[in-house]
Amino acid sequence: MGKDYLCRIQKKLGEDYLSNVCAAYPRRYVSFTDYLTEALSLSCPVAARSLLTQNESIVLNEYHEVVKREKIIINEWPRRKVLVDKFIDIQYAAIKILQEKRFTIRERLMNLCLFGEALEELLIKDEQLKGLDSLLQSLLTDEQQAELAKLGGALPVNINKFIKDLFGILDKYFIKKKNSFASESDVKYMDLLADCFHLGDDNEVSNLAAIYDDIYINYQTHVLDEYKLFQENYLVYQWFRNLQPIMAVGTVTENIIMFLIYFRIQELFLMLEAANNKEEFTEKQIVECISYGTHIMEHENVFFTVCGEYIKERKYSLIDIMQIWLPKNASLIQR
Repeated sequence: MGKDYLCRIQKKLGEDYLSNVCAAYPRRYVSFTDYLTEALSLSCPVAARSLLTQNESIVLNEYHEVVKREKIIINEWPRRKVLVDKFIDIQYAAIKILQEKRFTIRERLMNLCLFGEALEELLIKDEQLKGLDSLLQSLLTDEQQAELAKLGGALPVNINKFIKDLFGILDKYFIKKKNSFASESDVKYMDLLADCFHLGDDNEVSNLAAIYDDIYINYQTHVLDEYKLFQENYLVYQWFRNLQPIMAVGTVTENIIMFLIYFRIQELFLMLEAANNKEEFTEKQIVECISYGTHIMEHENVFFTVCGEYIKERKYSLIDIMQIWLPKNASLIQR
């Protein structure tokens, strides 16, 4: 890849010289039942820039005829058949929750968690999800969403537990990478993490939490204030692209927990970059950071395994998870 983020081989020799994998990237096609989903990976900086730096909400397009493409790799999706049959309705319902601009990102994610819990409970009682339409109608009313959002505002934030678990996951991941192969980007983010949080100075968790809040403010100034829909579009696109809530092996609730963890860790990487470039945090640096985070989350089994082990070992209730992993409202962070 050149400095313009474009493939040097394709520019010099043409697309015919690309392998099938390279010709398809960053596109991802997944086939299940009567559907074919088509999406881009945010590990491609060009895709990240076009999708996340726009100031319009993402709109998903639905086609009734598949456009034939050369050299595409189609993945079959052997997950729960019941969920696959209801996949479109579930996806659109979740995206509606994530794009509800009356609420903060924290409140939307809480509503998403509660939606996932209700979906899992329905699945236990009714494997065919015959009651899905009734569930969606009851959960997605404006009144019900507002009521749930109020709960999100009242739910305590367990920042100390969040810091311990966040650093525990990253420590385990980076140790595994050091013992196998740590890329240049891995080393960069290990160093940024150590420098920003003064790791090695025997910091108390409360001190780390204070540093976290401090560098969040810089991230908010350089990213969230500049790109108003950045968080929303990231969440919506990753939800769609990774076929949530059936992405990983496990329950619907476990997959939503994984989704939350991925979001908060990607956010931390952006915070580290913003802290390291206080004077000028450029769009180029933002998309490169998103590219790195997406790469380790989507293309490296190590990160997926570490997060999966965390979820299985902790066995937290959903309330515990929301207290730990839901982001604070911006108003709770002193600017």
